[in-house]
Amino acid sequence: YKKRLIAEIADTKPELGASEGEAVTYDAVLDRCVLSMVNEAGKALEEGVVACPEDVDLALVFAAGFAPNRGGLLSYADNRGISGVVTALQDLSQRHGDRYRPSSVLQTMAKDNARVFPERPLFPFSEHKPEPQWQW
Repeated sequence: YKKRLIAEIADTKPELGASEGEAVTYDAVLDRCVLSMVNEAGKALEEGVVACPEDVDLALVFAAGFAPNRGGLLSYADNRGISGVVTALQDLSQRHGDRYRPSSVLQTMAKDNARVFPERPLFPFSEHKPEPQWQW
């Protein structure tokens, strides 16, 4: 099972944006997964799929296991910084295609230096970075 899993990960390496001999970092995998969900949350807001940002965060707390004291995807974006999220999405979009193009609501918030939840306190943004990095 372990050999098959390693082979499957190796097959996806070009999609992760790493070339032969280059490490695929935890941060790269995290950004590809979480920032695409943050971007979709922004699109859901702008398209009226959800009524308010609190609906998105509440759904992620109850359905996806986000910590209730830290909030969901949009709280994550606030704590990371909307400008930083947009910059990372633009970089991903250049490297991996339009599916990572930042939603217009996120772009507007970044331009205005706004937050999704301005009344909430920010938690220091830090991620647990396990070692070692994956390398082929």
